[in-house]
Amino acid sequence: MNRVCDVCNKNEIQKYSKSGRCASCARKKFYEDGGKNHNAGKKWNKEVKEKISNSSKGKKISDSHKKAIAIAMSRENNHFYGKQHTEETKKRMSEIRKKNIALGKINPLDSFKQMCKDAKTKGSSYELKVADFFDSIAVSYETQVNIEGKFFDFKLENNILIEVDGEYWHNYPNGTDKDKEKNEIAKRNNYKLIRIWGKEIDKVWRII
Repeated sequence: MNRVCDVCNKNEIQKYSKSGRCASCARKKFYEDGGKNHNAGKKWNKEVKEKISNSSKGKKISDSHKKAIAIAMSRENNHFYGKQHTEETKKRMSEIRKKNIALGKINPLDSFKQMCKDAKTKGSSYELKVADFFDSIAVSYETQVNIEGKFFDFKLENNILIEVDGEYWHNYPNGTDKDKEKNEIAKRNNYKLIRIWGKEIDKVWRII
């Protein structure tokens, strides 16, 4: 049986550990004692980045290692546990994302594909179901289309936009202030906006 951390009594520790602490507790102790990250403020050059990337390619993490990482980063062990981003931070993150999309550093379609990939492992996704429906009838579409700084779920031909709204997050049946703002943006730009509630997702072919 693997040893358990002497401090948190939860995480497993490496067999060669002399401190009796898991990686999370050892790191916390290091910084409490005034330790500093020797890489702080440094930037890796392209050659070093590629070397680091190549060293990890093809390697698989064992299930026990995955579990240890999950435990080490869960709840109180996670530095962000119980915290929330401020509105100012959210706004700054949003502006950075929009800028990166405009510069071509981020492809919204790739983000959407990753979301769909995650949905396959975490459960159903309304957007994924709609995308599957469009694919099944060979309808071309764009995802996460930016209009006046707001992103719409789908854009079809003939200036049609589609938003797929979950009942909880979009205040069924009235919608949120953000939804109403997007309605105005669509109207102002001569788009027909169709909203589909999650409960109606299996009848999407009737709605569209």
